[in-house]
Amino acid sequence: LPLDDPCSVDWNFIVTSHFINPRRIDESLILTKPLGFGSVDNTHGGAVVFAGTADPNYVALRNWLIDGLL
Repeated sequence: LPLDDPCSVDWNFIVTSHFINPRRIDESLILTKPLGFGSVDNTHGGAVVFAGTADPNYVALRNWLIDGLL
């Protein structure tokens, strides 16, 4: 499906929501996996995306998640 297809948008939202812990944002896999830790199952692989919790992109994503929960 194309990225702008409504079904793709809905599916991406559903899948991504499983990586967010609304009670403990800082423990959400959407934030911890790109740091290279925080998962019991690291078999997925991937790269370290954020240099640390002070990384501007990490901070932006974290703030975006918090703002969405308010």
